[in-house]
Amino acid sequence: MTTALLSLDRPAARALGADAPLPLHELTGSWQVRTGFVDLFAVRLVDGHPAGRREFLQRIPAGAMLFGLPDAVGSLGVLAVGGLDTWIAPGPGEPGLAAGIDGWIAGMADLLAAPDAPGWPDGTAAAGGASLAAGQRLGGRGR
Repeated sequence: MTTALLSLDRPAARALGADAPLPLHELTGSWQVRTGFVDLFAVRLVDGHPAGRREFLQRIPAGAMLFGLPDAVGSLGVLAVGGLDTWIAPGPGEPGLAAGIDGWIAGMADLLAAPDAPGWPDGTAAAGGASLAAGQRLGGRGR
């Protein structure tokens, strides 16, 4: 009886597939990738919903932690997309939580410090030719 009550206090493990990406601003607390992997993508948000193409950020392997993010800032959000047979479950309590947080922060810091860190194109390609200045990006139209 007590076990059933405890299980109501915590969210259950859940599948995370490529067909149902999860915006990280909808995820609360800490989660551990139990099987498979989770890819994180930066996306533009329109009225709080993903729109346009995804920009790959990083892969979270099995055993690593995943954390919800605060509400999206402006028009930018982060999507979690699971690979084949990916399951996530509520993260461990102390002391495992501290190690998970350290890994998450280190991964995000590496991502942001990389010389080829993801960024949005400076413009959208149009029919015809285009001249780009050094360091300028030009992308195709999103889907």
